[in-house]
Formats: sequence, structure tokens, C-alpha cells
Amino acid sequence: MKTYEEIHSTVKLKSDKWIHYFDIYDQYFNKFRNKSPTMVEVGVYDGGSIETWVEYFRSEEHTSELQS
Repeated sequence: MKTYEEIHSTVKLKSDKWIHYFDIYDQYFNKFRNKSPTMVEVGVYDGGSIETWVEYFRSEEHTSELQS
């Protein structure tokens, strides 16, 4: 399976995630891969993070986005 960083580097939409978080995302979220997690992301910028998470979980992810 690809890491969060590998997936993030291929998405088309922009994201302003800090690279030093990527290993932490893998450490804590890997156990939810191929399951159907529910996520809420606050501040989605241009949607690149959402695109990355959909590919990362590769399942019927339920995502809610909040942007002001």
C-alpha cells in the first residue's frame, strides 16, 4: 500500500499539509484502511487533502468538509 505521502504527491487538487505530519497520519490511520471510516475535516482549502484521504482509505469513506 502507498503511504500518505506517496498518495499526496500524486493528487491533482491543492493541499497545504505539512510534510512532517505524513508519517504520523500513517501511524494512526493505517488501521482504518480498507474500512469505512467517517471523517470530518475543518478547512479544506482546494480539496487536495480530501482527495488524498479518499485514495488512502480506498473504501466507502464518509467525508464531511467544513469551510468558512
